[in-house]
Amino acid sequence: KSPAWQVVNTSSGGSSTIRATATNASGNVYMAGRFAGTTARFGPITLTNTDSYGNISDSLVAKVTGTENTGQLTWVQQTGGAGNDRIQAPGINGTSLHVAGTYNSTSPTFDNLTFASTGPSSNMFVTKLTDTGLSGSLNWAQQGGQGIGYVNVLAVSGTKLYLAGEFYESMATLGTTSLTNANPSTNDIFVAKRTDMGTAGSFTWAQRAGRTGREGA
Repeated sequence: KSPAWQVVNTSSGGSSTIRATATNASGNVYMAGRFAGTTARFGPITLTNTDSYGNISDSLVAKVTGTENTGQLTWVQQTGGAGNDRIQAPGINGTSLHVAGTYNSTSPTFDNLTFASTGPSSNMFVTKLTDTGLSGSLNWAQQGGQGIGYVNVLAVSGTKLYLAGEFYESMATLGTTSLTNANPSTNDIFVAKRTDMGTAGSFTWAQRAGRTGREGA
């Protein structure tokens, strides 16, 4: 039996986009995306944009509890600041949910943590949440690197996180590793490994790929 379609999201004065999803063995669905506009409604939950005019995008991650014939939105976490923010890469391992994204605002907040900008360019962030059933509890959230345009993929294997995306400046920094672009006017690919240490995380290694044209991962 096919479930009935449900309206999950409406946005006031803007638009909303789900960029990626991940599922676990229990059939729960985790969505990552962003919204613009003054407010966005996800089922019974209403999010308010950090910009009162709704001209910039805030990012979000949400859980839909799934059964055979229905899906119920359970919780939504939002992050945002004075500039555009996006989450595009969720990864689930048991009750641990890791999400990665980028921001170009000076002081975006995720739950009760505020990031600092490391420059005028986009910065990457990685967060870990524990799905407690009815909420997503933040374990840690850290800046991951400057000069990262997009984080498009995140895969989780135990305590190991693998990320892939694009950087577009002359150099991008992930942890203690600096990656040099073959052509700063276009995008190069990066792949990185990050280790989850429970209450924190750190980069183990990072590599780039690309020539003088544009590459994407």
